[in-house]
Amino acid sequence: MHVGPGPDNRVSTTFNPRARLAAANGHPPNVALVSSDSVRFFVHTAVLRAASSNDFEGLLSTNSQNIQVAQSGPALNVLLHSVYGLDVTPYAPDWDTLKEAIEVMHRYAVPPPSPPEPLFALLFSHVHRPGGAEDLYVLSAQFGPNALAVSASEHLLSLDLSSITDEWAAQCGAIYLKRLFFLHLGRIQALKRIVAVPLALHAPRAGCSRGDQQQNVHGPWTYAVAQLIADARPDLPISLIEGRLNPLAYRSSCAQCAEIMTARIRAIKQEWSNVKRTI
Repeated sequence: MHVGPGPDNRVSTTFNPRARLAAANGHPPNVALVSSDSVRFFVHTAVLRAASSNDFEGLLSTNSQNIQVAQSGPALNVLLHSVYGLDVTPYAPDWDTLKEAIEVMHRYAVPPPSPPEPLFALLFSHVHRPGGAEDLYVLSAQFGPNALAVSASEHLLSLDLSSITDEWAAQCGAIYLKRLFFLHLGRIQALKRIVAVPLALHAPRAGCSRGDQQQNVHGPWTYAVAQLIADARPDLPISLIEGRLNPLAYRSSCAQCAEIMTARIRAIKQEWSNVKRTI
């Protein structure tokens, strides 16, 4: 990120005095931001003012050519790349750096990244690490963007709501915590409604009387559905539905009953796939 012979003479590679950046129409920088770890970022007040609605918390109102900021060099690097529309991915910032950068954006009234900006994708790449979805959801709840919480919420369908700590709940805040609870409860109720729709059995005929249907189709189907309802959860996989219901169709001695069950299983899977998976 920086070069220079000594700890007090470090300069950002991207934001150096000779850099001519597209966001500034090729103009030379007119001010330097100095990070908490003494890295200088040579930037343009016009570009920063256009991105911030609070003049970078009033820092740009000073007449100094070297403005000291409280943020670390890596976090400031992420922030400035976003402001200038540059991709910070090659620097491979870690989670703590990204988190600090989003907090800084909020402090300096710079809009958080949104799809399809590279920084949004970089943040969301952390959803697959252990605890990543929870971290992303909290970060978005506190500082935005909402799109990040929406995307992360799909990866929280397996979260045991009873395991949520008071600290995590407080960080989420009432609104986002409620949205997550409603997502879970809504999907569970939707699944129960979907599977509870009774089979439309065919008219009794030779070889498959009403008694046969009751014993071989209706009874086993009702029991399997009751099991699914008892096991209902927001992340219930299609494979579990198939595992509970498909054997009933396979074992049916009546081709028409098997066809009815197969069609109903197909409809259940389709309807469950269509249920909203995000807040």
